Parts: sequence; structure tokens; C-alpha cells
Amino acid sequence: MKLMRTIFALVVLLVLCLGSAACNETESSDETVTLEVEVVDWNGWDPKDEPRPSTSTIEVSQGSTFEVEVLGGPATFEVTSISDDEVELEADQQFAPVNDEGGSNLNDLEDEFTLDRRGDLEMDTATTDAGTHVTVREA
Repeated sequence: MKLMRTIFALVVLLVLCLGSAACNETESSDETVTLEVEVVDWNGWDPKDEPRPSTSTIEVSQGSTFEVEVLGGPATFEVTSISDDEVELEADQQFAPVNDEGGSNLNDLEDEFTLDRRGDLEMDTATTDAGTHVTVREA
């Protein structure tokens, strides 16, 4: 009888552990987030060039995509995750993330990005003579 109670307790414990793990898995979020995307084309050869930012506001949810017009053709971003603190994005091309000093390293290109919902996500196209600077923030 003692063996049966021990086995029963172990089975209950296993079921509780499995149930707890299943509840902690990341589930698809139905949350909608409004993003502001600012795009600025620039060139390095025209001293009279005056970059003109273009800003658009879009509503996104997990799994949705949006396009950003960059020099050389559009870039598509997919929203891969939304949490209380972050929005994770994946691009169909690589960009150079802007570092804390405001520069970007063209040798360190990425296609996956995390937007801190309290700040800006900045990136540049992987070009040296002309390109596009992209800023994404929660609106």
C-alpha cells in the first residue's frame, strides 16, 4: 500500500511539473503594438544633400510583417515576439545596428533585432557611400 501511495505521489508530481512547464511556454500573443518607423536616406558625396526623414505609423502583432523603403529596395520585417518590455523583429536583409556612440559597424551586421519598448531601435543599411538610417520606436 505504501508503494502505491509513493507511485501515486510521483505521478501527481510529474503531472504538475509537466503542466507547469506547458503553462510557462511562450504562447502566441494577440497584443497589438503601434510602431513609429522613421527612415532617412543619405549620401556621402553631395555636400548639399539635406536628408528628409519620412515617418510612418503602423500597428503590428506577433507574426505580422511590415515593409520599410530603404535605398536599394524594400526591407521586410517580421514581428517574432511581443512582451511587456520588448518587441522582437527579424528582417529579410542584414543591417548594421547603431551603437551607443551613434555609429554603426558594417562588419557586425544583423537581421534579428530587439526593440526596448521604452527606447529607440536604430540601424543603418550596410553601405558606405549612400544608404538609409532606420529608427523604430513604440508610438
